[in-house]
Parts: sequence; structure tokens; C-alpha cells
Amino acid sequence: MAIKTAAAEKSEISHDFSKFALEEMSIAQLKALKERASELIDAKYESEKADALSKMRQLAAASGFTLEEIITGLDPAEKPKGFKRKPMKAKYLHPDGDTTWTGVGKAPRWITEYEANGGSRDDLLIG
Repeated sequence: MAIKTAAAEKSEISHDFSKFALEEMSIAQLKALKERASELIDAKYESEKADALSKMRQLAAASGFTLEEIITGLDPAEKPKGFKRKPMKAKYLHPDGDTTWTGVGKAPRWITEYEANGGSRDDLLIG
């Protein structure tokens, strides 16, 4: 199976648009041509992408895999493990000592109320 490079494909494209008489076309005709060309490009892109995906699936199947197995590295019988974040350390401590906040996301009401009453967030820093 020969694969064309973009450079090889580009060299095959003729840049001679003289047969289209573009200079003689009206602006409306040129806009319509541009729109149609854009639609064709989009359609060909999707078609070629689907063809490439199909070929990749066939190649994977010929090797005894699914494309998903190759891409993810997972056996389909295994369930992927969810992404788990490390718990964040608390950065601020409520004045009563029982509630904390990491400093990430929207500030809790007790922080905003403390600041509204003239307190500084720095006063609530842990350690």
C-alpha cells in the first residue's frame, strides 16, 4: 500500500486555473465557487478521514486487536480506572477550628463573611 506524502500530493496539483476564466467571473460567481469549494473540501476531508479510520481498524483487526486497544493500551475486558486526584491539603482554617478550605475554587461563605467583617484571609492561614 503506497502512501502519498502531502508534498507529493501537492506537487501533483495543477495551479493552472486559466480554464475557469476566474477573472471574467462576477463577485457573486466567485463567492459561490468559493462556497462550493469549501463544501467539497469539508466533504472530502470527512470521507478521507473515515477511510483512514476504516483502514486503521482493519490493520488492527488483522493483528488481533481492536483500534481502541491499540490507542488506549487497554484490554477491552478490563475496565478503565477513573482518574483520581490526590486530596489537597487545607490552606485555611475556620476561626472555630472545625472547618477548613484548600484555597481552590470559590471561597466558602465563612471566608467571605470574615473578610466582610474586616478580617484578613491571611489571618486564617494554617501554619
